[in-house]
Amino acid sequence: MISKSGTELPDALMVAANNDISLKEMTQILSHEMVHVYLHGLEGASWFQEGLAVMYENRAPYALGLTDSATYLQAVNNTLLTYYSNVRKDMDMQAATAAFWTDARARLQPYFRGALYFIVTDSRIRQASAGKHNLDQLLVDFLAQERAGKAVTAADWVALVRRYIGDAADSDYAAMQNGGFLVPEPEAFGRCFTREQVTMPLFELGFDISSLMQTPRVIHGLDPNSPAAKAGIREGDKVLKSVGLDEQQSKPSSPLTLLVERNGVPTSIAFVPTGKLTKGYQWRLKTDVSGKEAQCRE
Repeated sequence: MISKSGTELPDALMVAANNDISLKEMTQILSHEMVHVYLHGLEGASWFQEGLAVMYENRAPYALGLTDSATYLQAVNNTLLTYYSNVRKDMDMQAATAAFWTDARARLQPYFRGALYFIVTDSRIRQASAGKHNLDQLLVDFLAQERAGKAVTAADWVALVRRYIGDAADSDYAAMQNGGFLVPEPEAFGRCFTREQVTMPLFELGFDISSLMQTPRVIHGLDPNSPAAKAGIREGDKVLKSVGLDEQQSKPSSPLTLLVERNGVPTSIAFVPTGKLTKGYQWRLKTDVSGKEAQCRE
């Protein structure tokens, strides 16, 4: 069951959540929806709106001192894990958007590939300006364009970014749209954190993902060598309860339990939905920054 959801309203927002939601999760989703309220009227594409919302749901609480470095780092690494462990991360953005209701892996691309694009863009702006400018200022400028009655489309956004980082604005945008592999700079999340390359498993159910995204939910396209098959899932099993696929993709190494019906008998089967290992990146706290929480936020 999904524990939280939210939506933007005219000059307001709405959030629904289980009563056991943690303060960290509530802070994230409120920040996410506040970004949508702030961006109202700007470029409406999902990669822009949702990508920025995912980026700032992590960054805003940390910058405001509402979370500490450890909490921020965990949130950032979850975002990165969700991007790098997705087998559809190289999918064309237009195709990914079109597959929103048929492939849960594709529908995360505007959110998490979009977030990676803005993280990369922010770090490039900081480097090019020797720390004088960042993505925050560009968004203020972009919003000022909208209030002045000027165009605020994707092309206008790229033109604005180009003024700060040159031709990289075009190549980064193309990579985001075409499914290029995005890697932020080592200090993209601040001076206190650094990048390390890791291997991580791809999120793979072991059967066609549409099995869980249609009614009735029936397993088809089962890979006989997958963890799902080895755990006891069978072709034709009827899945009795819905699955939070979006949430599961952020933790592919965690067990997934399906309640299936076979020959009229309900059975719970758990497996870890992972495939082959892939290259990705995570960030860690530098060893020499203990006790410098305030400086890390700068």
